[in-house]
Amino acid sequence: MTGTEVHWLKTPGEMARRIREHDWQDSPLGPIAGWDQTLRTAVDLMLASGHAMQLAWGPERIVLYNDAYAPILGKRHPAAFGRRVRDIWPEAWEDAGPVIDRVFAGETVRFEGRPSPGAGSSDPASAWWSFSCSPVRDERGVVVGLLNVPLGAAPAVRAAGAEKALGASERQLRHVFERMTEAFGLMDRDLRIVTQNNAALEMDGRTLEELVGLTHEEAYPGADPELERLYRHALARNEPVQLEHRHEFDDGDVRWLEMRAFPVPEGLAVFWRDVTGRKEAEEALAEELRSVRILHDIAARLVSEENIRTIHEEILGAALAITRAEAGVVQMHDDEHGALVTLASRGLGARAQRQLRAIPASIEDGAVDAEGSRGGARTCHDLDPDSDDPAERALVREGLHAGRSTALRSRAGEVLGVVSTYWRQPGGRLSDRALRFLDLLARQAADLIGQRREEAARRRNEARLESALSISTVGVLFWDCDGRITDTNGAFLQMSGFAPDELQGMRWQDLTPPEFHARSQAFLDEVEATGEGPPYEKQYLRADGSRWWGLFSARRMEAGYVEFVIDITGAKEARARLEESEERLASVVEIGQLGLWDWDIVTGRVLWSDEHYRMMGLAVGAVEPSYALWASGLHPDDRAPTEAALAEAMAERHAFNREFRVVREDGTVRWLHGRGRFVYSGKGRPVRMIGAVVDTTERREWEDCQEVLIRELQHRTFNLLGVVRSVAEGTLVSSRDLPEFRKKFAERIAALARVQRHLSRLGPSQRITFDALIEGELEAIGALPPDPERLRLSGPRGVALRSASVQIFAMALHELVTNALKHGALGRKGGRLDIAWEVRQDERDRSWLHLEWRESGVPMNGKADPPAGTGQGRALIEEALPFQLSARTTFTLGADGVHCTIALPVSDQNGTS
Repeated sequence: MTGTEVHWLKTPGEMARRIREHDWQDSPLGPIAGWDQTLRTAVDLMLASGHAMQLAWGPERIVLYNDAYAPILGKRHPAAFGRRVRDIWPEAWEDAGPVIDRVFAGETVRFEGRPSPGAGSSDPASAWWSFSCSPVRDERGVVVGLLNVPLGAAPAVRAAGAEKALGASERQLRHVFERMTEAFGLMDRDLRIVTQNNAALEMDGRTLEELVGLTHEEAYPGADPELERLYRHALARNEPVQLEHRHEFDDGDVRWLEMRAFPVPEGLAVFWRDVTGRKEAEEALAEELRSVRILHDIAARLVSEENIRTIHEEILGAALAITRAEAGVVQMHDDEHGALVTLASRGLGARAQRQLRAIPASIEDGAVDAEGSRGGARTCHDLDPDSDDPAERALVREGLHAGRSTALRSRAGEVLGVVSTYWRQPGGRLSDRALRFLDLLARQAADLIGQRREEAARRRNEARLESALSISTVGVLFWDCDGRITDTNGAFLQMSGFAPDELQGMRWQDLTPPEFHARSQAFLDEVEATGEGPPYEKQYLRADGSRWWGLFSARRMEAGYVEFVIDITGAKEARARLEESEERLASVVEIGQLGLWDWDIVTGRVLWSDEHYRMMGLAVGAVEPSYALWASGLHPDDRAPTEAALAEAMAERHAFNREFRVVREDGTVRWLHGRGRFVYSGKGRPVRMIGAVVDTTERREWEDCQEVLIRELQHRTFNLLGVVRSVAEGTLVSSRDLPEFRKKFAERIAALARVQRHLSRLGPSQRITFDALIEGELEAIGALPPDPERLRLSGPRGVALRSASVQIFAMALHELVTNALKHGALGRKGGRLDIAWEVRQDERDRSWLHLEWRESGVPMNGKADPPAGTGQGRALIEEALPFQLSARTTFTLGADGVHCTIALPVSDQNGTS
């Protein structure tokens, strides 16, 4: 492709120049810029080699060759360059075409003693050559080309001519022997040595006399058995044979020999040629191509590989293939832990893997030297079984005795890690080629790992940024240099209630209440001057005009500012609630007269709340609190047991709970109840005590009062039992039989129980009211709510009765209600009951309840009903109430019903005094 610069083809020489300058546009290979990597690699190797090489490429078999091959072409050079094989040698295509097809089918073919491509030249010595044709495969393993390597010029005289010369004259043969540089020998048909020329004897190192008469097996006991088989095959079939084989001489030198044997009348004429150099060159070339293919393949596979673990595994596999090692590891440097961490390994047992998992090392301490090896060895180094390094000892225990580490160094010179390979044989040395390709692999791997790390870091940064922008609790705003919003995240939209298009172009003043403008402007000035500002709290305006509190900060960027906002409205409200709670707690402590103490047992320092000072009879802050001060204030009778209880609680690790007396400076004695708990250190020593104390003096006085009340309760219980006994006796007298007694007694006990229930529910200062008492009795018979035509209640509500008079008064009311239901107004059609009451003051200004009970519409002269009120109820009203309650009563059986009045003293709560 004329005029196009070829960046990859930099080899000097005529053929390199011709390839660069050739117009490939119409060639089957296409423009040189589009050649694939396999063709480029093959051309680079061919041009760089000092050996003659020729390529036949692609389906058209296009010919390319290097400078060393041009003389072999003779007059066909340079016309043969860039043309098809069949166009260059049409006269030989019938024989050469099938052979070339065999190579493109994957077979390596050798040509022995064939006319050179330049046959027909005036130099007969260059007319006969040996060639090796090998297939060239791409990264998929498909054969895409043929590599032709001439192995050297053959003897000028062909084998058939050699046979004729051998049979013509012994003198002529000897003459030829003496001048031949190629080793030659003659064996009879029993494979006994007849003669060898000087070249053969020099190669062997023995004299002719020592060899003549020996069979091939006797002369060469360690030779390749294939040699003798081929010799016998040649004699049996009367056809030439050849073989390249390794031969170890008596001095231990191992060489590659090319054997060619021709049947002659006397037996076999055998030629040997030392082809060690060529074999080594071929092996080197093959190894070169193999290494290039390895690098090419790993580059092709990893160019799009994202999995860093796969990359490490591929790098290790390539290193093992290039160095032909039995085991290896890839270790990357962990800056955080200062260690080489194994990320890929092969051929290592569990113990060695554990030892190599993380090797303490740093780039600065020389663990990986400038040459890229651990321990400073440029090539293979023997492993020491007595090394101080446990990893090296573990490798030796697994049968590995040599190793090498190559640094993976970035383009910036940073050592990212090492790739280490290990061999079972000690004393090894890598070839320069292997070292070169290993270094190429290391550079290629470091570049790739560096790129992947950068990509991974970029993705992490992008992910972190995306995560930061998507977090639901942090609002993010971007502003331009003029202070206008350019972008926001969803969190801020949620906080502010604005839509994205509404915020676009708004200024910060539009979102900030006026009273915060000055402070916000000062903040922005600080950001402009320093690059960022410290977080501070301010209010924002929502889309609906409401306000919310935000904690925000900002940083300057190249094209404006970025602001981060956290909605702290809830926190502000919680803080306000906490302050209110603390105020309430302080009020509770103060109102509840709760004293608090905090005793640092280690330092002896004691803190008292204000109320604690007051409980001890001291002015707040007047003295420095201490344990001794507290103990000195204890009542003499309580000090010893109280301190003993405190010491026991500390030792036994349980709460302190005790009531004790203190004597104030003015001599007054107060009862206090203290509760506290101890805090212990990790070693179990008490280090702190926290507690609270309350003044229980009033409770103690109330307990004394309770004793009096209990005695009063016992007295009232005794009275109640008297009432029950009286009810039982009266009911028994007024009952005709036991069933009637049972019924009446149950009703009267139920009435008494109702009163007791009311009494049990009252507080110390509460009293049963008359309206509650009478309504309870009426409700018990189902007379409530009242029928206005039959029952009327009139009087003030809340008239409190004396507790001592309730029981007997309730029994009297029960008798009146029961008789009214059974015999009187509530049990008769057309009957009516009027209950009226009021409170009056007597001459001594005491409160009296005046009750009037009037029934009407009840005929009293019928025979079916006995006169009502002649039983126990009347006795209670006319006898028991005046006697026990100092009541004034009347009870009259009128023409149409009962008329009863009761006046009895009631609670002072109803009076004026």
